[in-house]
Amino acid sequence: MPRFMILEPFTDWPPSRWATLGDSLLAYRQVDELSIIDEGRDFAVGRITLAKHLGISTRAPGWQAQPCVLELGGSLVAGLLLDEPSGFESGRVPLYLLCPCGAPACGALTARVRAENGTVLWSDFGTEVPYEKGLTQHPHQRRTGPFVFDAAEYRTTLAPYLG
Repeated sequence: MPRFMILEPFTDWPPSRWATLGDSLLAYRQVDELSIIDEGRDFAVGRITLAKHLGISTRAPGWQAQPCVLELGGSLVAGLLLDEPSGFESGRVPLYLLCPCGAPACGALTARVRAENGTVLWSDFGTEVPYEKGLTQHPHQRRTGPFVFDAAEYRTTLAPYLG
């Protein structure tokens, strides 16, 4: 059953998601459900299997695998929880690494992750390689999200993967 939250608008939300209550400008947004699937190899947002949706192969053999940051734990998960800087100059947070070696320096599929008003927002998905300038966004990545999670539930879901 979908849940909705009323909160102050994120600055990049379109006016169609805004409503007024008295003198206050509010935004409404369905709260998405984040779950961890495939033994910690992937995220699911509602019924969307994120790796499959974004064209990531978390189970490919050998050097073709693109591991989910949950498999590596530690500071990568702390970055998702916004407890530590992401390590990317852009401030974007890696979700999947582009190389099975586990080094974000090889590149990652990243998202802009921010917390506001008791929620955590994932938006602006794309591929980022630290030694290259800019962000690459394929059409399917541009169409993904934004996803809004209840902050308390988000932390409860991800905290076991801190390592």
